[in-house]
Amino acid sequence: AKGVKRRLSVCPQLAFSVCPQLTLSVLCLPSGSKGVEVLTWADLIVFAGNVAVDVAGGAPMSFCPGRTDAVAGDPGAQYLSSPNFGAGVHNDIVETTYKLKESLSRLGLTLREATVLQGGRHSLGLINGDPVADHAWTTSPGVLDNEWFRNLVNLEYALVDGVTPDLYKAVDGTASSAAGRGLFMSATDMAFISDPVLAGYTVEYAADAEVFKADFAAAWTKVMNSDRFDGPTQSLCDRPLRPTAGILIQ
Repeated sequence: AKGVKRRLSVCPQLAFSVCPQLTLSVLCLPSGSKGVEVLTWADLIVFAGNVAVDVAGGAPMSFCPGRTDAVAGDPGAQYLSSPNFGAGVHNDIVETTYKLKESLSRLGLTLREATVLQGGRHSLGLINGDPVADHAWTTSPGVLDNEWFRNLVNLEYALVDGVTPDLYKAVDGTASSAAGRGLFMSATDMAFISDPVLAGYTVEYAADAEVFKADFAAAWTKVMNSDRFDGPTQSLCDRPLRPTAGILIQ
């Protein structure tokens, strides 16, 4: 535990804007555990994310350990800026979609992978993580399911006046969050039903929850393992996994 605390205290990524929003599971390694050599901050984040997806109802995923942490003074943190998924664009879904696809191409995601990840992430939580405004995408923000896709396909949304960044609210009076404050979508969300290619994937996932969960697990694992290089073309995570017995979750 002390080793983990030391890593957290010097991690330059703590200054990255998304880090304060993270709530991590606590991993306990019994003394003498075999098969576990080092628990790094990077591995902790990925493992906790896999556990969270599983608890929320997602498909099982493998865990590939062995990531290294940044150290104090590491200049790598400068590359952690968020991609521009249409930020700063107002009431222009065409321009939002263009910026979205441009950012996705730099991330190495196919449009299908981007669609399933968007729907999976936005089936959970609240828009901008704001519990006061309660701008929820779905009626069950603690469950990983295909409701985000079904809402885009079945509900009509209208732009909310005077809100920045753009926010869309379902105009169907029967559609509301658990707190009864309506259901919402961001401008980027709306691109996944207005663009013909993205809309095709959205309709597919709205119709089949099991395909959605399987594809989400595959895309999530691809992103989590995208930096595990083994030479110019291979990935360390393509090798047979060692047992990780001894990792307990509290």
